[in-house]
Amino acid sequence: MNSEPWLDTYREQATAGQTSLMFDIGANAGDWTLWGCGHFDRVVAVDCDKRAISTLTKQFSGHSKVTVVNAAVTSEPGRVSVYRRPAAEQTSILEVHPIGGARQADAPVESVEFVEATTIDNMIVKYGEPDFIKVDVEGAEALVLAGATMPAVTKARWLIEIHDTANDVGLELARLGWEAVQMMRHPMPGAHPGHIWVYLEPLDEET
Repeated sequence: MNSEPWLDTYREQATAGQTSLMFDIGANAGDWTLWGCGHFDRVVAVDCDKRAISTLTKQFSGHSKVTVVNAAVTSEPGRVSVYRRPAAEQTSILEVHPIGGARQADAPVESVEFVEATTIDNMIVKYGEPDFIKVDVEGAEALVLAGATMPAVTKARWLIEIHDTANDVGLELARLGWEAVQMMRHPMPGAHPGHIWVYLEPLDEET
């Protein structure tokens, strides 16, 4: 996997420890899911866009390691609106969100659909305690974290792609107990200054 080589260090850190279960939240085309198959015993790939789910289902059909879930991971269970955009990777549960780069075209909402919503806590109950959680949800990052309250969430390694929500994400991380994080701004020219990645080590493993 080399589509985002600047994240190689985080990929190495994500596999430095137990590698039983990975949550790929906002799995989209499945790049991280495929990577996870090579490093984790099981991968739960979740996306709210039906086009992404179709791609994931075809790619991982019959794959014993992968569970594909059509859902939005947010602050509470139920049903939520999904604002479908021209490309599946731009779809979000937010009606308005920054795309993340000055050179990227606007992504107008093409239609509104509805999908089941779940939380990190509910995923842990259903699938088990994850060792690594990757989050790429187009501006809804803080909502994902708001639904994470169980002790298991602070034992996991996390990689969160942030789209101009650093303040809200920071508040959620402080609530969970993270004070020190690793941060990388998007290195591509023209990238929005609020487009960053945050990597979290398990709290009980920090020195």
